[in-house]
Amino acid sequence: MRAQWVVDEVDYAKAKAILPQGLEANEASSPAMHGVTFISITQQGISKGSAVKDLCEYLKVDPKSTMGVGDSTGDEPMLKAVAHARVMANSPTILKECYISIGDVADCGVVEALQEALKLA
Repeated sequence: MRAQWVVDEVDYAKAKAILPQGLEANEASSPAMHGVTFISITQQGISKGSAVKDLCEYLKVDPKSTMGVGDSTGDEPMLKAVAHARVMANSPTILKECYISIGDVADCGVVEALQEALKLA
């Protein structure tokens, strides 16, 4: 389970500073909402990456056949957990340097990843 808040970019550090013990925050942004940060609060050790691993185990899916598409640094645990990681063209540079980049969010770039996933299946 996670809680998510949308705050002004400058308030992210303040919000993170008041986190109770045992919780962690991950940030994300949206190309459609400039100047805001999405803060996802989860229990320590819980991430999109651990969710992928748990889901694969539950569904008995080989992690080598999984694909993930991300667009923010908060997606990196998931990107590391899947075999075929893709990032949107408007992702932060740090992600584009590490993962295969696909089209822009505004141009429905995720369709490219979906078409690739169908070929892999």
